[in-house]
Amino acid sequence: MSKAMLWSLLPGAGQIYLSKHSNRPKWIGRNPWVWKLPIIYGGLGASAYFIYKNETERRLYRNTYLERNEAGNVDAPLGNESDVTLNLDGEALVAQQSQYQNWRDLSIFVFIGVYLLNIVDAGVQAHFCKFDVSPDLSLSIEPAMPSFNSFGAGIKLNFK
Repeated sequence: MSKAMLWSLLPGAGQIYLSKHSNRPKWIGRNPWVWKLPIIYGGLGASAYFIYKNETERRLYRNTYLERNEAGNVDAPLGNESDVTLNLDGEALVAQQSQYQNWRDLSIFVFIGVYLLNIVDAGVQAHFCKFDVSPDLSLSIEPAMPSFNSFGAGIKLNFK
């Protein structure tokens, strides 16, 4: 595990660390964190918002169902309910609660995915940080005839 991946446990810190220790040419750009940080924090922020929003809605439908159940009739609305849950019966409340729970779980998976992608990106960037992009590399594609009856193309990579 590279040092950049350890730094990336704090989202974006690995990318900033690598921009200071990079020997990349200027035409590639030395500061990829300038465009990566908004993507990382945007993804984490959006998924965190949806986790909160879906959990709030799930609790609304769950609490409404439990309050109606304590009152004795799940299908009859109580006087203190919001406009969203007023016209829903017991099955609809359970279905809505289940739907928002699924969406909340999906948002949690997206949050974890963006966080892990941040760490993997720092590791890949650290691996390619020392990658040789000098003009001493050459690639040529030539026709090849391995046997008399076959024809193909060969790729030759030369390191000078």
